[in-house]
Amino acid sequence: IMGPSGSGKSTLMNTIGMLDTPTSGQYFLDGKEVAGLGEKQLAKVRNQEIGFVFQQFFLLSKMNALQNVELPLIYAGVSASKRRKLAEEYLEKVELTERSHHLPSELSGGQKQRV
Repeated sequence: IMGPSGSGKSTLMNTIGMLDTPTSGQYFLDGKEVAGLGEKQLAKVRNQEIGFVFQQFFLLSKMNALQNVELPLIYAGVSASKRRKLAEEYLEKVELTERSHHLPSELSGGQKQRV
């Protein structure tokens, strides 16, 4: 999404991410009107169905790549054994298996973005 400063890029992303509520119109996600979802449902959708890739890399500096990938799975309630397996699979998909135990400071910008 591109546009000049003040054109509404952040507002659009916050609305899509269900962080802001639209002042008019309707927003449907996967066939459901977002306005009809309660706070618990919104939190579940944010956690399981929506993701953002930011220009800055919000990785925890004292955690390696594998641990950074595991972190959202902890909040999602995934068991430790399943969490590790999933995180390893995710890093393999983005060709970062060999960098899984590197800290963010040891990764290139492109590698950080893939994490």
